[in-house]
Amino acid sequence: MKRPYWSVGQIAGTLTAVLLVGFLLVPMPYVTTAAGQTQDVLGSYEDSEGVVHPVIHIEGAPTFATSGKLLLTTVGVSGSRESPLAMLNVLASWISPSQTVAPVEVYYPPQTTSDEVREINLAEMASSQNSASVAALSELGYEVPATLKVVGAINRDEVGLDEDEDITRAVDVIEDGDIIEAVDGHDITTYTQLLDVVKELTPDEPVDVSVQRDGEQVTLNFAPYTYPTAADQDLVAVEPATRLGVLLNPDYDMPFDITIDAERIGGPSAGVMFALGIIDQLTEGELTGGETIAGSGTVDVDGSVGPIGGIDHKLDGAVRAGADWFVAAAANCGDITRVPSELEVIAVENLHEAYQALQDIAAGSTDNLPRCPQP
Repeated sequence: MKRPYWSVGQIAGTLTAVLLVGFLLVPMPYVTTAAGQTQDVLGSYEDSEGVVHPVIHIEGAPTFATSGKLLLTTVGVSGSRESPLAMLNVLASWISPSQTVAPVEVYYPPQTTSDEVREINLAEMASSQNSASVAALSELGYEVPATLKVVGAINRDEVGLDEDEDITRAVDVIEDGDIIEAVDGHDITTYTQLLDVVKELTPDEPVDVSVQRDGEQVTLNFAPYTYPTAADQDLVAVEPATRLGVLLNPDYDMPFDITIDAERIGGPSAGVMFALGIIDQLTEGELTGGETIAGSGTVDVDGSVGPIGGIDHKLDGAVRAGADWFVAAAANCGDITRVPSELEVIAVENLHEAYQALQDIAAGSTDNLPRCPQP
């Protein structure tokens, strides 16, 4: 028998193919993102054991049946530092109009594992659920007392305060475990009261802050500041505001029990949808008017709605889930690169505006709704 004869061209072609396949399978330090799952905050989900859990459960107050859907939206992330994507996957995502590619550090900071990031996201979700509950109840006229326990203070260099220590800041005098009871002569019993008082303070002018420390009343005197500073305003995507400079872990005294269970979804971006879901259950009628309404945005206890990441992907997810309307933070409008033709994007600054917008949708009065402009 004659031995098989391989020409130089065949050998070169085979080697090229092998090298190309190997190149396409090389692990890359990137992740890809696309539209993730949606979840109806007015609905329920079934766990792996077949047990059905309502997303929002309210006990101790009258609730009302509703219809329609309020969808929280998510971004699906593929790849991680421990499980990197192959070059082939990255290239395919790069040319896909519905996916984006980002360095792995954007979603998984250095020296942080995927499990640690997941736990951080779940903690942010839990915090957003507390804020959503307080914001929703406040919108409906409930007062939610809070014990405002200090768990830290902001260092000068963290906020760009390039100054000597002639000005006393919170970090100089406050202690972990202090409980804030009054600011500038105003008694503080709720987190919202604290935010309202701090907004009216003059930066760099010292004020008296009364705290309970080890069972005794102590009056501290220190100056708030403006953040971000003028030098950092182009680098930080938040509006300048007066800050007290303390980190708090509020313990809220809810008038009744509100439990939010979003399964294993993490992050703070569902806050506004949770708040709207709570309002819908606590008020008569159908807040959605039977419509499917999606949305995304953080919510603070004072009702402020903040921007989130991945807004384009979340719009895609909303359309895929059958939504006609999308509630977005007004600050996100500039981040939208395309609005699907099937979707109307409502721009809101706070929970009150979002609540009013949904009432207008239910009533069919949509002509004057604030919308994000077409990009």
